Amino acid sequence: SGISITSHDSSDNILHSELIEELKEKSAGRFTIQGEKGTGKSTFLQTLKQDFNTAIYIPPYNSLMYNQAVSNETTIEDMSTGQKQFKNIVSFLNQKNTVEEFKILLLDEWDSNLDQEKIQVINKQLNLLAATSLIVEVRHRSP
Repeated sequence: SGISITSHDSSDNILHSELIEELKEKSAGRFTIQGEKGTGKSTFLQTLKQDFNTAIYIPPYNSLMYNQAVSNETTIEDMSTGQKQFKNIVSFLNQKNTVEEFKILLLDEWDSNLDQEKIQVINKQLNLLAATSLIVEVRHRSP
């Protein structure tokens, strides 16, 4: 189908159906979906959201979470897309109550507008979270 799904526990590719079974059976782990544009990666994430009602889906760019002044001089309107995206994801991951309420986190191209430094910061947080929750992420870059 043009989509590659990899578990962070191993380097082996798995099939769509195998991922769905893993999500039903496991309580923690991290999976990455990669592929060319138009191969159905985001559609697959949205299907997972429908199949698992405890899943939280975060689209490629989400400005709803972090909508306040960043500092005395900087507002959300002054920030770049990457800065907003970083603040949104970090803000979400730092909300302990929210993180405890879901079983599966679906991230759609969360790293698309971020530099390597910010990607590393969020990767560390996601790796920690993957010890207690399931994470399925669509990425164009290699993890």
